[in-house]
Amino acid sequence: MVLSVYNCNFVLDNSFRSQIMQNDSGDYVDLYVPRKCSASNRIIFAKDYASIQINIAEIDDSGRMTGHNKTYAICGEIRRK
Repeated sequence: MVLSVYNCNFVLDNSFRSQIMQNDSGDYVDLYVPRKCSASNRIIFAKDYASIQINIAEIDDSGRMTGHNKTYAICGEIRRK
């Protein structure tokens, strides 16, 4: 399992605050990365309360879980069809 630690640096900029997100190597990262529907390849919006995310475990040849999983995200519009 890989864990990423993000440092939140607050910068005072003309009487308002903005948040700068950087990872350990100093690269700038986004605060929010939207999910995409696995079936239609559309972006799943934050207000799509009908969307689901399913994690399916990967197994080896003997039928045991490997510790990895495959994630599928389905948007609400596809689920309604």
